[in-house]
Amino acid sequence: MYSFISKLIIFILTAGLIISLGAGTEFISFGMGKDVVAKVDNMKISKQEFDFFKNKKISELSLSANYKSEKAFRDILDLQIVQMIASRKILADYADEIGLYVSDKEIRDKILADNFLGGIKEIEDPEIYKKVIKKNFNLDWNIFEEIIKEEALNDKLSLFFKETILITNDEAYEEFLSLETKFNYIKISLNEDLEINDNFTEKEIKAYLKENKESFERKLEYLDFIIISGEDLIKNITISLNDVRSYHENYLSNQPFDEISIRKIIKDEIAKKSILSELDIINELIIDSSFEQISKKYGAKVLTISKDSYKLPDSIKAKAISLNDIQFTYYNDKIWIFRNSKDLISQRELIISMMKKDRQNVAKNNFFTKLIGLYNANPSKFNSVIKSDSNLDLQFYYDESKKYNPNINSFVESVDLENYGSFLIDKVFIDSNYYLIFIEKIRLPNDDLFILEKERITRSLYIEKSENFINSIKKELVSNAEVKLNNKYFSDK
Repeated sequence: MYSFISKLIIFILTAGLIISLGAGTEFISFGMGKDVVAKVDNMKISKQEFDFFKNKKISELSLSANYKSEKAFRDILDLQIVQMIASRKILADYADEIGLYVSDKEIRDKILADNFLGGIKEIEDPEIYKKVIKKNFNLDWNIFEEIIKEEALNDKLSLFFKETILITNDEAYEEFLSLETKFNYIKISLNEDLEINDNFTEKEIKAYLKENKESFERKLEYLDFIIISGEDLIKNITISLNDVRSYHENYLSNQPFDEISIRKIIKDEIAKKSILSELDIINELIIDSSFEQISKKYGAKVLTISKDSYKLPDSIKAKAISLNDIQFTYYNDKIWIFRNSKDLISQRELIISMMKKDRQNVAKNNFFTKLIGLYNANPSKFNSVIKSDSNLDLQFYYDESKKYNPNINSFVESVDLENYGSFLIDKVFIDSNYYLIFIEKIRLPNDDLFILEKERITRSLYIEKSENFINSIKKELVSNAEVKLNNKYFSDK
């Protein structure tokens, strides 16, 4: 009965608009009637609609009663719901502008087809219809139908954009090569920091300060951070084939079935939903646990960042002005847990810790550069060394697609893979740490298979390309909007 609600909830999680609608958008306190919570480009967001989606979201998240009463959560959720509704209205308005149209018959057919009336097969008595809508959704019928219309316009807008996408034979073939070129490789990283000389003379400290004087123009104030993403929470999750088929049937039934693409969509949505559900747990942890215990629970490193850093969102900087204990916020699809560390680390100690980190990075880079030199001089000795060095952590990957390994992909673009056996990629990669990649085996695709795979690959590439194109255009449309909040409901935001 609530299929359209599920679609809109998923839109909340996939639009990337939580907390901020994007560059160029402002929230402005603005006087409005009590029945309107906000306006977006002069379109009204009614309190009925706002309350309906807020209650649905709270129900879906299954949060504790205590957490529902927390102001931090209410602030996040209220803006989230406003932004979801505003996005839908902006896109529906744009669809209307370019001539897309939803008739009264289409709205009626959708209401009946999706069983919004709980088994009623036809709309005969308008008064009974209005009462059923009010009973089922606690919405006036005209607001309910406007939501249906806006959702239908959003669907038509997506279809309109999709029709502009074309996949050429060359694009499909390149995708085939990227997908079906497979590697067995070893990721070589350090399992702990290297031993370094971490005793610094006064002369070295002064020289470091002089070299980095812009970072130390005034007494530093800084924060300790733990940053958690949805991907961190679901890294071990398994999506079954039944899950994939069910999702396709419920949300993508008008599109061809593509297991890989749908599996990725589901994981992305679960990641974003998981990070929201984790807010309740985080709220309890910051009361009962130490910063270090939270870091250990999530396997997340503690980062120390200056309050003046460009990396910090303005909302966190503002919240950190009078910070006395552990706090957290939800920003850019991540949970940021932070504390004021100015009383825990002196300026001098922070400078020394930065010097240690720089020296450690130099040591790691030199370590792996020597490994590369060893491989170039004596490949067989290299294999023996990496398997016997207790400092090294070897992670083995089998049958990995070139497409989903960007570091390998960028290296082999200019390499004649047919003439390569095993080889070491002669560069040092850095993500959260340093590492090398040793390719043990390459399996090149058989061109004859392209004929058999072409339709599937073209379909998958079309879905991926159209989704990326549609999302980018939608985000651009939404980012230029201005949302005005009713100060009767958002005066303390």
